[in-house]
Amino acid sequence: MKLWLSLLLLIVAAPVGFADQLSIHSLFSDGAVLQQGQPVPVWGSGKPGADITVRFGDREVSGTIADSGKWQLNLPALSMSRTPETLTVRSCEE
Repeated sequence: MKLWLSLLLLIVAAPVGFADQLSIHSLFSDGAVLQQGQPVPVWGSGKPGADITVRFGDREVSGTIADSGKWQLNLPALSMSRTPETLTVRSCEE
């Protein structure tokens, strides 16, 4: 009985929890190289209406996730660098 109830709760709760998770396109992975000299689009999906911030080095841009659950922000043009940087994406729900 306990096993059946646990499985039922997982089936009911799963669609709710995973649909709104913040994600970034798989193109942005370890070792990725970003284009220099022009704005860099960064995109993914998340909870509609949530605020989102993308940071790379000393550049940061913010916006809001669309009603469709998709988002895209453009980092300002980057200069050439051989120093590795971390691309950080954060979301805050309203």
